[in-house]
Amino acid sequence: MDQAELCHESLEHLWCMSERAQGDIGPRATVADYVATALLRPRTEAPPASGCPSPE
Repeated sequence: MDQAELCHESLEHLWCMSERAQGDIGPRATVADYVATALLRPRTEAPPASGCPSPE
């Protein structure tokens, strides 16, 4: 994943998390969640169709 794609993905993740929380969740929480849920996900798993992971 190149830098531009990583930036785009993390901003999209921030937007999705903030929408679910109904407020700004901030960059630290976004990065921690993105690393745990997206970057560490096994490559065999497909990303969610909506672009936003469902709350667990």
